Amino acid sequence: MNSSGILVFVFTHLLVHAYGIAGYSNVNDTSLTLSNSIVLLGVILPIHPPNENGDANCDEVSDSSVQRAEAIAFAVNKINSDPNLLPAGTKLGFVVRDSCLMVNTALDRTLDFITGSTPVGNASYRVSGIIGETQSTISINMASLLRLFRIPQVSPYSTASGLSDKTLYEYFLRTPPPDSYQSAALVDLVEYFNWNYIITINSGDTYGRDGINQFNKILSSRNGTMRCIATNKEIPFPSNTQSDFDKAAAAFVEPMVINASAVVLFGHYYIAIGLLDALKRQNITRRLFWVGSDSWGKELQDGIYPMLLGNQISVAPTTIPSVDFDRYFESLHVSNHTSNPWFSEYWQVTFNCSLSNVTNDSRKLCDLANQRISGYVQDSFIPLTIDAVMAFAYAIRNLQMNNCNGSGLCSAILFPGDSQSRNYIPGELLKPYLFNATFPSQSGGNFSFDTNGDPSIVSYTIWNLQQNDSFSYVSVGTWSNANPSSPLRFTQPVVWNNYQGSILSQCSDPCQAGQYRFYSSDCCWKCVDCSGGKDFSNGSSTTCSTCEESFAPNQFRNGCTPIVPTYYHSATPAAIVILTITCIGILATICVIIIFIVHFTNKIIKATGRELTVFLLVGIIVCYIVPFLFVIKPSAAICGIRWVGVGLGFA
Repeated sequence: MNSSGILVFVFTHLLVHAYGIAGYSNVNDTSLTLSNSIVLLGVILPIHPPNENGDANCDEVSDSSVQRAEAIAFAVNKINSDPNLLPAGTKLGFVVRDSCLMVNTALDRTLDFITGSTPVGNASYRVSGIIGETQSTISINMASLLRLFRIPQVSPYSTASGLSDKTLYEYFLRTPPPDSYQSAALVDLVEYFNWNYIITINSGDTYGRDGINQFNKILSSRNGTMRCIATNKEIPFPSNTQSDFDKAAAAFVEPMVINASAVVLFGHYYIAIGLLDALKRQNITRRLFWVGSDSWGKELQDGIYPMLLGNQISVAPTTIPSVDFDRYFESLHVSNHTSNPWFSEYWQVTFNCSLSNVTNDSRKLCDLANQRISGYVQDSFIPLTIDAVMAFAYAIRNLQMNNCNGSGLCSAILFPGDSQSRNYIPGELLKPYLFNATFPSQSGGNFSFDTNGDPSIVSYTIWNLQQNDSFSYVSVGTWSNANPSSPLRFTQPVVWNNYQGSILSQCSDPCQAGQYRFYSSDCCWKCVDCSGGKDFSNGSSTTCSTCEESFAPNQFRNGCTPIVPTYYHSATPAAIVILTITCIGILATICVIIIFIVHFTNKIIKATGRELTVFLLVGIIVCYIVPFLFVIKPSAAICGIRWVGVGLGFA
């Protein structure tokens, strides 16, 4: 929704509230409120997200969203009970509204907070800040709206990289890292396993589209081995059909894709399970290695998708589960926890029972005396949710200390408006203190924001789905921007189920030694034999190379070896026979020369042409000397003298 659309929405919303002619009858409008709040925070969560088919209406209560709502309550209670955090007399409060994971509903709830129609007891308050939403697309629309009214927003969940642009989303901050870092981490994983032909899938929203675009951009910018996308399929979200998933699954068996075994899925939980179900329906059982983004990559550990077991790695922001929150959440009981209007619904879904004896309800009646929350799995975003609340608390504290002498709320930081603005801190005052807030993080160390409102220190955990006694995600490594030269570090081996050797994901099979690659595209090739007698190739080159002089291809034709010279050694029998005959010939010739010299003036010798005879005898000696050159170790000089000697001797 663009800026003009936002303004139209605002105008329509104000008309609706002015005349009371419309509303959302299918949306639970009850608020989860702290009764003694003074500075109020608005919270927007998808308590009832759409079902797995992506139907655009509120469905069953979400386990993770109920946990996150309770994490807000836990954090606020912790802040208000700490006398050293907020000055005396200052309390935090909150109101949770259900967005049903729909943009218009979330914007409607946001406008409720903006216009001051937020009831707390007998009064109405304007919120000083908003926490939410989970989905980046919704957060982008909320951030555009909140920027107009200068209300800070901190999201513990939205990770789209575009939200880092402060020229568009000036009042937006978040506790998880942006997806640009996640995309870089996924590229590093692809490079680590040396995959060069990859299938990419993304959800058709801001989160999936921006994430996979960042992945492709980073992948193409890396030097070294060429890596290609075999196919990319975008699946509509949140509204999609079974046909959308079937089309994406069918691409896995296309001829040009069949050799790609690595799948990078940057999308939501519902996209992942929809695609996996489509692969099962089409009986596509070939071995695939899955790389998951944080929205789904750690959520499928119930074992209903065996194709993932031992075949999946994923990244998720590094968080440490809160033990204190575990104790708090497990202490809740539906019989005495009435402040959360959705908790009774959560209880019935969790225990598959009914709190009321209704005749058309097939579920058994809840056994409240024996039912307790235990053994639940803490949502991985709970620490980030608590950090978001803490960011507001520390910002308010620092604002008070600098403007109110630490004595609580004062007129210097409050909006001097009507009764609906009581205890409302203007966003332009609170924003710089949010950006500069530093506080102990729930995941260890200190948390702070950078100039884009993103975490200063980014850390992801690498997870691998394994089966020991049960299905579980095991931490096998980390990725952190604190080590820019080598951000990826594995702490234990990745388990690939029943697989030995290298995990290959490439368009064409490797060429043999003595063959070169003839590329038909950047990552696909045919193998062609080297034909020349002195040509060689290691199987990965694009041409055959020729060995230098005195070198020849080795037996594998993947390199050259020196040519070892062979010659008659003087100690061999053949050489001894030849040299013996040569020596006799030289001695005989020398004897003739001596006789010739002694009788040099003899008439017979004169008649033979003595000058010519001398030349002939010298030539004969040269011919006898030449065999000695053939039993000496060859060199360039020796070989040259051989040919000259033979020609000279016979000439």
